[in-house]
Amino acid sequence: MISEDEHRSFVNWDEINSMPALSSDGKDSRISFGSHTVNHSILTNEKTNVVENEICKSKEIIEKETGRNALHFCYPNGNYNDSMKKIVSKSYKSACTTKSGFVSESSDVYALNRIGINEEMITDWRGNFSKYVFIYSIFVESIK
Repeated sequence: MISEDEHRSFVNWDEINSMPALSSDGKDSRISFGSHTVNHSILTNEKTNVVENEICKSKEIIEKETGRNALHFCYPNGNYNDSMKKIVSKSYKSACTTKSGFVSESSDVYALNRIGINEEMITDWRGNFSKYVFIYSIFVESIK
């Protein structure tokens, strides 16, 4: 069960492990947990050995705590360079940046754009979830 503490913004290991890895039909539940480094270091400011440790150790911790493969990575603050992409590519299937935009077949899988979702993009004037507001928000993002 997820905690109802409104001041907490992260889940803990027990909450993560209560989420099903498989759906009722035995297929992957599509819930996965990617890696983001151990200390949220800005990797472009660090030496290579620190970068390697931050990238690899965070994957190791997630896999140990959840029993699930951590297949995807997100660069802290979106900062990356070619040497980091090379390190990430040894252990992960993809990595995302903070650069806004959509992904296509020609996208670099180790420098993926993304669309950040915030409350204004999903709620109506009363603060309730609205699929119409969400669809409109995504449409607006697509024409930027």
